[in-house]
This record gives sequence, structure tokens and C-alpha cells, in this order.
Amino acid sequence: AQQFYLGPPGSGAPMHIHNDAANYLIYGRKRWFLSPPGDAEWSVQPASEFRDSLAGLASDQHAPIECVQQAGDMLYVPKGWGHSTINIEASVGVAYEFTHAAGLLDPVGRLSGRRGWRRRR
Repeated sequence: AQQFYLGPPGSGAPMHIHNDAANYLIYGRKRWFLSPPGDAEWSVQPASEFRDSLAGLASDQHAPIECVQQAGDMLYVPKGWGHSTINIEASVGVAYEFTHAAGLLDPVGRLSGRRGWRRRR
């Protein structure tokens, strides 16, 4: 899935998880919070509130990894990693979420009506 995004300073995305994704920042600066699969979780909490709640976790082993993406940087987020973002400046970018072929094989086979398609085990 391809996405185009833009947002003012302070806007962002709450903590969420999905397939592998590449994020290219065309303009601006964006702060990322990344959690490995064992610590990743979903949230509906706005990104700015999430950031403020991290103050007490700075020394906690489960605190997310933080980084700042600059214009021209591409950031790869592996499948299963939780991540949240906050735009430090007005930001414009594009993202691509990868869909793995193994997940497509069965639905494509069912829709095609052709013989020879079968589910991998």
C-alpha cells in the first residue's frame, strides 16, 4: 500500500503495527518512537500524549527507541515493530507498506478460478 502524507508541527500517528514499510521524508523533520515486536502494542493515544508519557521510561529497558528523520532520509520499519511519529516541523513524505507474496497466494488462487493454485503448508 502506498501513502502520501503531510502534516503540521505536532501532528503524527499513534503507536501502531503493520508489515514491513519504507518511509521517505521529502520535507521537514519527524520524530520516531520504535518498539521491537516483543514490546510493540497498539494505541489510540495521540502521538503528543504518547511522547509526554515516555518521560518516566527513559531508563526502562522497554522504552521505545527514538530517532529523528530529516528531509531526504528513508526509514525502514520491519514487520511487527510498533511505531509512533510526531512531526517536529511541517512534514511531507511518502510511505510504502510491503505485502508479502505468501499472504497473497491463497486469495489470488481462489479468485483466479485456475487450477494449480494451492495453499502452502
